[in-house]
Amino acid sequence: MRKLTRFFLTHSSVLVYLCYVTLGLVLLFRFNAYQQSVGFTSASRIAGSVYSLSGAVTGYFGLQRTNNELLAQNGKLQDELAVLRDAVARTQAVDTLRAAAAGSPENSVIAKVINNSVSRRNNYITLDKGKADGIAPEMGLADQNGVVGVVAAVSPQYAVALSLLNPNLRISCKIKRTGHIGSLSWRGEDVRYAGLDDLAAYIEVNAGDTVVTSGYSAAFPEGLIVGFIEDAQKVRKDHFYLLTVRLAADFSKLNFVRVIDNRKPQELVEIEKEVSGNE
Repeated sequence: MRKLTRFFLTHSSVLVYLCYVTLGLVLLFRFNAYQQSVGFTSASRIAGSVYSLSGAVTGYFGLQRTNNELLAQNGKLQDELAVLRDAVARTQAVDTLRAAAAGSPENSVIAKVINNSVSRRNNYITLDKGKADGIAPEMGLADQNGVVGVVAAVSPQYAVALSLLNPNLRISCKIKRTGHIGSLSWRGEDVRYAGLDDLAAYIEVNAGDTVVTSGYSAAFPEGLIVGFIEDAQKVRKDHFYLLTVRLAADFSKLNFVRVIDNRKPQELVEIEKEVSGNE
């Protein structure tokens, strides 16, 4: 209490001055219309500035929250769009395979790829259909782009095929433009390329020439696309040449395939075995 009394006594002159100033301002603005209008205008302006600043701060944080919500929604829409695009691509692939099956004299079964290796030395493809669906060993596999493999083993519900990315699989092919026959197999290196050999040295090929199945194989009919000659440079191999073929199928994106029944009639199989057995 003493400290408070001492404070008022010490600053009494200042306090009395502030009281007079306050009283003077009250009398000035209360009994003079002009000063009242000026005071109200100034007060409104100050209040408006304060409210604008407060609204800007609040709006900034509100916009930041809204922006975060929009980013989250955009990410969700992007994911949904990717799923829809994938579904559309799969539907288009199945439609293409069905159209090819309808236009082919061979019996075909559309199967889904449920397992597919591309990074091993010997790669395989597993299908969700098997013997119960009419699939048997030595049937060929092709997707909407080109040849992908040959069925090796079947169970009642599943089938496993040798991928074209398996050095143990060799397919009889020909250069579509010239009709010259060669043997295609994977070199165990780049998954995009295979080698076409057994071509005579005199054959002229061009980069971009289409390579198709020859029809000599029991797995494929004639004319299915396998790939394209990558370049016209020939690597010497004995008395023949080895060409690099860019495969038409993208083995990292296999979804559905057409399983083709191009197996030879039993009579033809037996007579060929008889001839080969006599050699």
